[in-house]
Amino acid sequence: MNPVSVMAHMGRGGTYWLKGNHNKAITDFTHAIRLQPEDAHLYYLRGLNYMQKGDYDEAIADFTEAVRLNPGYATAYRDRAHSYMQNGDYNKAITDFTEAVRLNPEDARSYLNRGFSYRQKGRIRMAMDDYTRAIEVNRSYAKAYSNRANALIEMKAYKEAKQDYNRAINLNPRYTLAYSKRAFAYAQMRNYPRAVADLTKAIELDPACADYYNNRGLMYSKTGDYDTAIEDYNKAMEFKSSFGTHYNRGLAYFKKENYEMAIKDFTNAKECCQDQNVKKEVEHLLRLSERLEEK
Repeated sequence: MNPVSVMAHMGRGGTYWLKGNHNKAITDFTHAIRLQPEDAHLYYLRGLNYMQKGDYDEAIADFTEAVRLNPGYATAYRDRAHSYMQNGDYNKAITDFTEAVRLNPEDARSYLNRGFSYRQKGRIRMAMDDYTRAIEVNRSYAKAYSNRANALIEMKAYKEAKQDYNRAINLNPRYTLAYSKRAFAYAQMRNYPRAVADLTKAIELDPACADYYNNRGLMYSKTGDYDTAIEDYNKAMEFKSSFGTHYNRGLAYFKKENYEMAIKDFTNAKECCQDQNVKKEVEHLLRLSERLEEK
């Protein structure tokens, strides 16, 4: 073993990693591991690069070796958990996040991601507890407030969710997703002008997101402003054609008694609809529009 060579590969691998060149970083960390195969940190570093390039199985293998060599390696448990989470294996993710916080009870990120894993398993109360614990560890953790708000939305606690989104946005005024989600909370409380304001801010921050235009169009439709709604649906279509936008624009045209345009949108919505029950509703609206157009 040549310690100088190990350090050289580690150093160059770290430089490649920081530049986002994960393949070259992995090559260097692999060389270092061959020279020093009992170094848990080298497996961890290679695992991070696999994880960040989306090769989660390879990442899991490296993090597993890291915790075999060093059973107290909290961040290796955390990142193996993250890789399990990305693979959709939430039970294993929860087990590893639990070990990570046992080893490091001040790891807010592990509480946050264990909360997400619990939420995917439908265990909303457990998720809420973890998001709250993440906030207790780090009061400035905007994502923890936003995630707790998401769980509150599932519980239909819209006022409480809005308050958590407020906290997230106060901590990070450019938190686009929080504006979008808060808009949903406002919509559920029938406060459509505030929902429009939040979606307008989300569009300002991310002007190429079709969903934000579509959702703002829905809010305008709720207030009867179908012309402005259609403008937003048109803008959404510039970025992404979807069932939802065709359907929503079709409804707006239908409300305006522009049945010719409604027919076009309902036809397109029918063609891309996967849900048979929803498809029947679209077909009903399409037939109704055709009858009204004939009059």
